[in-house]
Parts: sequence; structure tokens; C-alpha cells
Amino acid sequence: MMDRRNAKSISSLVLPVVLVTNLVTSVLHFGDNMLRFQEYPEPRWITGPHVVDALWLVITPLLALGWWLARAARKWESVGVLWLYGVLSLLVLGHYLYAPPMTLSFRINFLIAAEAVTAILLILLAPLSIPD
Repeated sequence: MMDRRNAKSISSLVLPVVLVTNLVTSVLHFGDNMLRFQEYPEPRWITGPHVVDALWLVITPLLALGWWLARAARKWESVGVLWLYGVLSLLVLGHYLYAPPMTLSFRINFLIAAEAVTAILLILLAPLSIPD
């Protein structure tokens, strides 16, 4: 049986693990999108890998800000920032507005799915893993 101290210890690991997982899937997806830009379906306003890079540089610091706010015991500010990051990460599904999944490689579909799943986990777990 798990005592409160062990439960709190496990709970304190949830947020860092979810944040790192989001960072890794983001790096893998955005990196692949930049390196293999021609393979990804994009809206016309994304004119090259430099735009993908700029988007990543704008969105990703939200993870660090959310972590900092959580560490500063500012739960709901942290949750808000992390939810914003999660919603912005879900925009990865927008690739499917420009091409159906069956026309994309397994690699691209896997990276899109991985980033979307980790974003959903962040949205769901952020309020549960930051103490009041």
C-alpha cells in the first residue's frame, strides 16, 4: 500500500515527465518538419522551414514559463500557460487539413500523433500535478 509521502513523490514527478515528453515530441516533429519541409502539407503562409522554426521558437518557451510558474506555486497561472501550449501543440493536427493521413508517411503520421497525444496529456494532467 502506498503512503501519502510516496504518492506525493510520484505526483511531483508527473509534471516534469509530461513537460519533457512534450518538449521531445515537439523537437522531433518540428525538426523533421524543418528538415523534410517538402514532405509536409502546409498552409500557403508557411513558406519554408524558417517559418516552422520561428513558430517553434515562439511556442516552446511556454513550457519553461509554465514550469517556472508551477515551481513558484502559482498553480492556475501555470495551468493556463500550459493549456495554451497544449492547445497550440494540437495545431499540429492542422497538417491533416491539407492532406489526408494515408497520403503521408508513417514517420510523419507518428510524429504528428505523438505531439498531439503528449499535448492532450499535458492539458489533462497539468491541473492534477501542480499542488494548490
